[in-house]
Amino acid sequence: MSWPLLDLAEIDTAVLVAPLRISSFGCARDVCDLGHRQCRETANAPKRVYKTVTTSLAHLDHWLARFPALGSLSRDDWVMATAAVSFPVLEQGDMAYRQGDACANYVMCLTGATRAYKLSEQGREVLMYEVEPGGTCLLTTHCILSGGTFPAESIALERTQFAALPAGVFRDLMHTSDAFRSFVLDDYARLMGQLFTLVDDLAFSTVERRLARRLIVEADHAG
Repeated sequence: MSWPLLDLAEIDTAVLVAPLRISSFGCARDVCDLGHRQCRETANAPKRVYKTVTTSLAHLDHWLARFPALGSLSRDDWVMATAAVSFPVLEQGDMAYRQGDACANYVMCLTGATRAYKLSEQGREVLMYEVEPGGTCLLTTHCILSGGTFPAESIALERTQFAALPAGVFRDLMHTSDAFRSFVLDDYARLMGQLFTLVDDLAFSTVERRLARRLIVEADHAG
């Protein structure tokens, strides 16, 4: 796939940096230079370790194919994004987020799937949504935009790979790029609508009807 404003072949592979360690403040640096005490304390002890792959032109091409709206970014904004993006991999059963985690990256699903759910004090689990290829995580986006922490749990349903933009770069692009901002906000509004549908379903639908719909979804996933 060719880039409308910047041919992928023009990008110097030296710009395609390996994934960086992300601190709880979302500082995309091996050593935080902003003086965050927490960053210094956690620099050598990240909360969670993912398998990562070195960024390549093939990964960027796949990212663009899954999220064609990125093709509307300006040349400068695309270079900013490609210089910062990493491609973490979760194996089936790996935790993507635990409740209370900081959201250091804006994540965009390339392959696989994750499930976001909420646990009650009694241990009851309520499925909130699943993120599949071409999708983003509603709660991660909310977490970055609000400056809060992840309010639920998220687990990989199968081997899953994301394109992960550090929170700082995400905020920069939201400020500089009309195209990126429109993509994020339109997607966020759509996902919020789906979440409100879930709330209505939980409040007004019977358990039997919800169970029947869930069994149909699980049967479709199983083929």
